[in-house]
Amino acid sequence: MIQDAFHDPDTGSIIYWVRPHVGEEAECSDEEGSDSGDSMSSDDTITSSEARDYFYEFNGRLFVDSPDVPIWYPADMEQKSGASHQLYKLVYGGNYFGPMSQVLCSWGESRPRVLEMCTQDGSWVQEMSQEFPNVDFVSLDVAPMVHHIPRKNIIFEVYDIQHEILEPDESFDLVRMAYTSEMLKDIRTLITEAQRVLKPGGLLCIFERELAVYDSKDLSRPSESTPWTNRVVDAMRSSLLLQGAQIETWRLMEDWLASDSGLWDDRGSSTPPFERITKGLEVVHAGGWDADFSRQGIRLLMAQLATVTLRNMGPMLSLTKMDSRNISQLVDNAIEEVRDLRTQYALKLHHLFAYKPLTPCC
Repeated sequence: MIQDAFHDPDTGSIIYWVRPHVGEEAECSDEEGSDSGDSMSSDDTITSSEARDYFYEFNGRLFVDSPDVPIWYPADMEQKSGASHQLYKLVYGGNYFGPMSQVLCSWGESRPRVLEMCTQDGSWVQEMSQEFPNVDFVSLDVAPMVHHIPRKNIIFEVYDIQHEILEPDESFDLVRMAYTSEMLKDIRTLITEAQRVLKPGGLLCIFERELAVYDSKDLSRPSESTPWTNRVVDAMRSSLLLQGAQIETWRLMEDWLASDSGLWDDRGSSTPPFERITKGLEVVHAGGWDADFSRQGIRLLMAQLATVTLRNMGPMLSLTKMDSRNISQLVDNAIEEVRDLRTQYALKLHHLFAYKPLTPCC
């Protein structure tokens, strides 16, 4: 296996990624603890032109060059990731909450290890690594999205994570999967790999958002004040289905963790893959005005995030055979809606926590 490091002399940033040789099996000694550890060295430093080989151009925008990655958010849409991370922190009160705190703040003889899948711009892992210097982080993605600032306790890797995570069994205390269904068409393999690399008693955290816009006063109905935005969302769902992407991960993720889901038939163990599964829902209200300072901050950020997202949906919507003129009109009208303070709507964010069992069943 080769670990390459791309260095940008202008920013001093480094990103690492791993590419296995054909027919080569990942090896890891007890001393190393991980085949992505600091002990590995790279004989090759690749150029920025080689980094661009991970992408291709479609309708004038860059997308990850992989059949497993849907045409959704363009890879050069960095402002979206930053706004999305800020929204996450405002909604959940920070970078971590609930059982995540216990895992991050407790350690014994060895340092806790955290795996983040589909890191995107790396905001979460960068902030967490500074808040928890005694925790080691491994951050994975399908392509080098940005130039990551190097940290002593973060390893950044890029490779085809859709089919295998190049980490040893039972080597992480926490695995975080945030909005991975927006990066990969199907995340079920990632879930099985997360179970494999978690230590007994380790915690899996999944965060997903619904691709739907709801009425602020009646969350069972589509938003009546955003007819153009609803049409964009419907077209986005159609585009993803045409690409073979799973658009309801938020609804299915708990079922996938069950022993009888079909994901675990090859495990050869009577131990359930996960236990103590808990789910949560956060409703984010957007549009209008709120006297509460924090809630108003969320509303304003939602308007910003929605505007940025809509402006970048042209390539995705073109897959539905809609012509460019209709796409422009649809997007422009939807942007006008979400920026209008009289418009009120809501989004649903889902999270799930699950533990890997401590001991096998007798």
